[in-house]
Amino acid sequence: MDAEMALGDSVSAVRQARAVTASVLVRWHCSQDCVDDAVLIVSEMVTNAIRHGHGRVRLKLRRRTGMLRLEVRDGSSRLPMMLAADPNAECGRGLRIVAQLAHRWGSTRVRGGKIVWAELDYHRIGRRLGPGGLAGQFSSGGSLTGVC
Repeated sequence: MDAEMALGDSVSAVRQARAVTASVLVRWHCSQDCVDDAVLIVSEMVTNAIRHGHGRVRLKLRRRTGMLRLEVRDGSSRLPMMLAADPNAECGRGLRIVAQLAHRWGSTRVRGGKIVWAELDYHRIGRRLGPGGLAGQFSSGGSLTGVC
């Protein structure tokens, strides 16, 4: 099964992407943990596409046997890089969040831009994080999502 939609290039696109992702994954009977993780991953990837890419952003959700693939496409051919974030910085942790929650993730150049993708096991129960959950991974006290 696939679901795909065009998003805008403003902050409201992040909210729209989260709502669509949650709605589609509930319809596909994904576990609540998977829905929660996918919504956070999509939020981070769409935020990055808006902040660092250009042009229209597209979201694609793909369900295959045991696997959910989340794809965000934008008009920039520049691939994302995971950078070291200053502990006091309010930004710079999005790809670390994606890497912690996804089974696999990556990016590829395509005609007219790039696709950043992440894969989840949609039957998974519980997150792949150590003590303290997601908050324990990022102790700066700042917001974990949103455009900053």
